[in-house]
Amino acid sequence: MSIFNDFTDFSSQEKAILDAAITLIVSQGFDNVSVRKVAAATGVAAGTVQYFMGTKEQLLIKALLRSVGRQVERIKSLDLPENLSPRERLILILQELLPIGEIQREDAVLWIVMSAAASTREKLAATYLEVLKIFQTEVTTGIQSHLETLKESHHNGTAFSAEWIQQTARLITALVNGLTVDYINDPVTTDSSDALIFDLTEGLTRLLP
Repeated sequence: MSIFNDFTDFSSQEKAILDAAITLIVSQGFDNVSVRKVAAATGVAAGTVQYFMGTKEQLLIKALLRSVGRQVERIKSLDLPENLSPRERLILILQELLPIGEIQREDAVLWIVMSAAASTREKLAATYLEVLKIFQTEVTTGIQSHLETLKESHHNGTAFSAEWIQQTARLITALVNGLTVDYINDPVTTDSSDALIFDLTEGLTRLLP
């Protein structure tokens, strides 16, 4: 299953409700979000939010999925040059998961908030882990593509085990999450964005051959 086939199946009204919920979670905190507040922020009746979203817990889970969907939509819309190496493509894709712009920062903060909340909420934890595994699967695909290009360009028989590739995918996930935490409270400026992208590039360079 590919992340690019999931998490985007919401109607325009559902997206509006979930976008409002994401903004509230990020600005006011996980526990302060309510169906009523989301309804007020969206400009609809509370019953409308409940009809589309269900319980508060279901609303929060769908907000996480909507956030991932927004990231996927941004990644799919990237106009990546054909001559990029797989590692260069991976760097540009992973930038969309980091707080380097207003909307990217909102999704990055939500990911951190949901990660913390998942530690005490079983249903949310199940969804969070599923999303995390799919993200790692996508990173694994990128690593495999990079390694194939590396073998072709160097004409050598270097082999990397499936275990090594999976571990590297986990480390890249940890790199993205760690950089997000490190930079999340920095103002969104050119300097901080440049530093964040530099750290991401350096990290991937050290993790991948």
